[in-house]
Amino acid sequence: MRHCILFVCHGNICRSVSAQYIFQDMVNRRGLAGEFVIDSAATSMEEIGNAIYPPMKAALERRGVTDYWRRHWPKVYDRGIRFQKAQRNDLNGG
Repeated sequence: MRHCILFVCHGNICRSVSAQYIFQDMVNRRGLAGEFVIDSAATSMEEIGNAIYPPMKAALERRGVTDYWRRHWPKVYDRGIRFQKAQRNDLNGG
């Protein structure tokens, strides 16, 4: 069974995308890539088309995380991980 994990924050240019890349790197290093689908998303449309926040990209690179990629989203995730209390309403549609 593959585990589908979605990290969520406001704009998906800093926290959630970084968590995605860090978690994917951890999974890859343990040889478990085939067991996970990992992605990130935003609760707003404000940052659509913008690149990852440059200081966060630099922080990832310092950690040795340089494999930036995107996958097609599966329709259902096993876990959604949000970074702020306010995003609860965004995720619940209210």
